[in-house]
Amino acid sequence: MGTVKYLWQCLYKNQAIIDGRKRKWWLVVIVFILSIALLMIPILSSGYMTSGGAVLEPSNEKGISIALDTLSSSNDAKYADFQKLNFQDTSDGIQLFYGDNTSYVDSQFFTDTTIDNGVRSETNNYNFKHRVTIYNTTTNADGSTSHTPAQSEEFVYFSVYSTKNDITTKEGSTAVNASIARINSTDNKTGTAYHSFILFAPKSYMVVLYPNAPVDLDKIANKSANAPSGSSMSGLYSGLSPLLKDNKFSLKYTMTDAATLENTASNVLWKDLFAQGYRPIRDQNTWVMVGIVAGSGVGLIVLGGIVLWLFTLGKSNLLHKNCNAWEGIQMSIMSSFTVCLLAMIFFFFSSSYGIMIGVFGYIMRLTFLINRTSGKFNSSKEQKPLYQSRS
Repeated sequence: MGTVKYLWQCLYKNQAIIDGRKRKWWLVVIVFILSIALLMIPILSSGYMTSGGAVLEPSNEKGISIALDTLSSSNDAKYADFQKLNFQDTSDGIQLFYGDNTSYVDSQFFTDTTIDNGVRSETNNYNFKHRVTIYNTTTNADGSTSHTPAQSEEFVYFSVYSTKNDITTKEGSTAVNASIARINSTDNKTGTAYHSFILFAPKSYMVVLYPNAPVDLDKIANKSANAPSGSSMSGLYSGLSPLLKDNKFSLKYTMTDAATLENTASNVLWKDLFAQGYRPIRDQNTWVMVGIVAGSGVGLIVLGGIVLWLFTLGKSNLLHKNCNAWEGIQMSIMSSFTVCLLAMIFFFFSSSYGIMIGVFGYIMRLTFLINRTSGKFNSSKEQKPLYQSRS
């Protein structure tokens, strides 16, 4: 309990921090590790709570849920080919297949012309396959929802990108934006139209969403209006293993009872696919961010300790010739714990406030300590022993 009280006093008492340089080295190391761990907790928590399935939440999905339901559940013959697609586990990882034994890139389905008599030749390694209607979803006053046809767009694309240039890479993403995201779907020419779509590649997929609001292309072209802002989410087939049953996960969905919002293809099959596919990317991004935050925290605390030590080299400093570099780092570590604790708490309410509290709070705490140990605060009315500062 005494150690907890001491660490709390380090938030506002300079003498407590100065005393920290005489603490046992193992206690200092433990406090250092705990301080960095406090910074990592909210990053891990928020990272692992993120789900790719959130793309189909009513506030995010921008009308694509009915399009996905159509692709996977419709009995219309023109969607039969799409519903033969499935994911299978192979010696080269999970891949997209057409039927039981044919990789989709080797299938006639991939090379044939598109439905609705809309023939699109292969351009920049992409084939368009399905045109579906995107719906605007509105919530009525009684809580029910209504769906209004907004646009009939080329919605599903397939890529022959190799693994090296997959759509999750920067090169692949740039090609997607150049070749698909702004395809003018009314006259098959590259233009400034913006539309939502899903793209399947050999190892991954990408979902791009645009709002269904009317777009005045002429105003966008002459820069009198801004282009609509889109959002995207990618996933890896390698994350789909929890969904495989009998070594297969099919994109055909059959409802066992009357259609309800809870058991539609978009809310069951596609939400699971997006959630599991995004999981490997989410985990990797989370740990990269943890590494950045931890590394930055370690660097800032060590740098702060060195700065403290350098200030003690001044002849007018109260700790002159009474502090070495390691003791400066010890003081920095002891001053960081409560600041990191406050930063963690604020981060759960707002990530920007958490970062601000962590960085600027720590800098202000060290600045306060440096000012109070510098010679300009010495006065004949308030003299203390050499090793003490004015709290």
